[in-house]
Amino acid sequence: MSNETETPITVDPKLSYEERKAQYKARAARIASRTNLLDHLSVNLPPDVWGEWVPKDQVSVEKKKILGFEVDTKYACTRSMHGSGKEGEPVTVGDVIFMTTDKANMEVRNEEHLKKHGKPNAKGLITTQAEENLFDNAKETEGLTLIEESHAEVLGGKELKSRLPSSE
Repeated sequence: MSNETETPITVDPKLSYEERKAQYKARAARIASRTNLLDHLSVNLPPDVWGEWVPKDQVSVEKKKILGFEVDTKYACTRSMHGSGKEGEPVTVGDVIFMTTDKANMEVRNEEHLKKHGKPNAKGLITTQAEENLFDNAKETEGLTLIEESHAEVLGGKELKSRLPSSE
């Protein structure tokens, strides 16, 4: 998966000082590089499958199961850093586990998310939460007394400077 060339683990002692130093630098850069980890986290999936790395704790895994995910034992087997890497066993890398679901399930979840929250930077962006809308409707229809009210507005540089007290 990585575009980097493989860096040898050992350095040939017969090389000149400068060549050995260059190889040590290359090895240090390879070790510090995150591509080793990214290689393990990249999983090739069929077009109809969605996968996510999930924290490997009982609450996170159960939450994903409720949302239609299952612990992967098929697609990410060769990516495992812990365990046998054989098909049929869960795949873990550090403190995360790979879980998959049907891509149709993810599309439905994304549509629901967009209905609730809107699309960022889109016209007609939903700027209030459902609870705020319910409260506003109840305030108008049931005559609820408003105890505290706040106001928010976006200010640019000039507007902000004009509202700040002068430092003279």
